Amino acid sequence: MELPAYALTWLAEEPAITAARDRARKIGIPSTSPDAGSLLRSLAQLVDARTAVETGTGVGISTLWLLSGMRPGATLTSIDREPEYHRYARQTFADAGVPAARVRLISSEAASVLPRLTEQGYDLAHLDCGSAENATQYVQMVRLVRPGGVVVVSGVFRNEGEGKALLELIAAEGDGGCTLLPVGEGVLIVSKPGHPA
Repeated sequence: MELPAYALTWLAEEPAITAARDRARKIGIPSTSPDAGSLLRSLAQLVDARTAVETGTGVGISTLWLLSGMRPGATLTSIDREPEYHRYARQTFADAGVPAARVRLISSEAASVLPRLTEQGYDLAHLDCGSAENATQYVQMVRLVRPGGVVVVSGVFRNEGEGKALLELIAAEGDGGCTLLPVGEGVLIVSKPGHPA
């Protein structure tokens, strides 16, 4: 087995994530790969995340990876416009033994929810790049993350048009703290300048 393929099997996943990945495959939606998930976990650890927000819950795989790197008792707000996906995600969280108080699920359009969330109230924001509203969501997430926090965009390579448009927006804004990694379907990390208060 070649090293890149071996690396994907080398990362052990919780049984709850494996079961969730099977559910995602059956209903035909993308799921966070083990290498992208472990990167989310590491980023949550690096910023010592107590609060996080994400768009695109899916079946809850990225949520579990993020929670595994966040502080004990930390909370994550996850937004998805598909109530059915949240039903699957709740099953994923129950399988993993995640207390209900740690995850706030909001079934709505992210564009209507994000502007109502607290400015600089989050240590980490995760955007799943799968919508024509990526640019709007990204701008809101930068607003939501505290100085010293990070915005993470997964699935940048999944849809060439949407991914390229988002990258062009970020380049035009002159964000200097960006890293684009060929992990999973492409993961972009944007660090917000400054230090936590």
